[in-house]
Amino acid sequence: CSKRSQSFESFSPRLVDAAFLIGGRRRGGGRCWWLSCTASVETERRVIAAADESRSLNVNTDPDNPSQSLFFDEALKPGTAHRSRPLLGQSEAMLDEDRLRPPPSLRLAWELVYQVKDMSNYCAGNSLGAIVSGCHVQLAGFNIYERRWTPQGPRRQELVFLCHGFAEHCGYFHQLAEPLAAAGLLTVGHDFYGHGLSEGNVNQLRSIDTLVDVAAAHLAKLKLEFPDCIVYGVGYSMGALVLHRMCGRSPQPPLSAMVWLSPALQPAGMKLTKRRVQLSKWLLPRLPNLPLPGGRFRPEDLTRSKETQEQLHTDTSIKQRVLYTRVCAWMLEAMLATQPGSITLPTLIITGTADRIADPARSAAFVAAGQALGKPVTGRAYLGARHQLHTDLATVGVKLHQDLMQWFAASQY
Repeated sequence: CSKRSQSFESFSPRLVDAAFLIGGRRRGGGRCWWLSCTASVETERRVIAAADESRSLNVNTDPDNPSQSLFFDEALKPGTAHRSRPLLGQSEAMLDEDRLRPPPSLRLAWELVYQVKDMSNYCAGNSLGAIVSGCHVQLAGFNIYERRWTPQGPRRQELVFLCHGFAEHCGYFHQLAEPLAAAGLLTVGHDFYGHGLSEGNVNQLRSIDTLVDVAAAHLAKLKLEFPDCIVYGVGYSMGALVLHRMCGRSPQPPLSAMVWLSPALQPAGMKLTKRRVQLSKWLLPRLPNLPLPGGRFRPEDLTRSKETQEQLHTDTSIKQRVLYTRVCAWMLEAMLATQPGSITLPTLIITGTADRIADPARSAAFVAAGQALGKPVTGRAYLGARHQLHTDLATVGVKLHQDLMQWFAASQY
């Protein structure tokens, strides 16, 4: 963790990283992630010093008056149950049992990551609150599978448009979409070209624009079908990049607000640079089947839910589980092209601090840069959550549903 420790010396430009500094970095099997049980004492000391330094930057770190704090969550009040930082030598499994309060010098980071215990508001009876249906539709010249979660009760004039991530399908949105439908919001998603039950081979893609075309065609179809609905976009991982590029195409964005779940802004353990993008393009015709380092999608890296891990292991609808050069060339290019200065819509970015696929620190820096430019972007961090937030532990699902409903309501004013 020496390189990461050195970055703490110039912490001022990266103040927002404090929300993610849980420990050092650990390497194993070619992967790097936060919540390391081997963080050095020196790293811990630098984190504390960096948090203390934030006071000189006119950033409020007082937990009793956090209105100016980065990543501030209005739903989180002083005294609300939250999780603490990991202790040195503590394993990730032990974190689920940890309830210690952090020292004052680190409260900026830890007051903003939390675990909700109250399950009473998680749309009781939501298994009966939505009618789930699916069919194939023609979008952008492709045979694309569409899935809908329609409210059984009164329907609000609001629609949630879902875009899934790479190497999966929209069926994994069920735990997120069903409570939204039970709350009265029509929720619709689709399997991208080359994914799930849609036609095509993802290895034949040469640009993310093909996926953007499909999403734009689907959204246009829904707007014709439901012209009076306010439309919100929820993009997960690669789907966040698709939503962002789709909205950037038109002077009149088709969405009222966006939510990015674990956006693929930078792979975990790899700094994204123009040189790496150029290298991937150079390798494309020479080694098209070369796997990206750390590009194998393991279920245990995506979610902590054992049930979902088993589903991911046995799901025959997942057509690809490794990120090869032929895919990562345009994927990395799309990541590099997604910059905070291009944000035009109210955007909520939610990440998990234990994300092993997309770098949560990059999301934090993205939010900080966007806020510095006056962009309508807000960030949230869920302590211990992994990449696939909507299938993680039930407590994460509770908080995710609450945050989305609050964000949608706030974006109407």
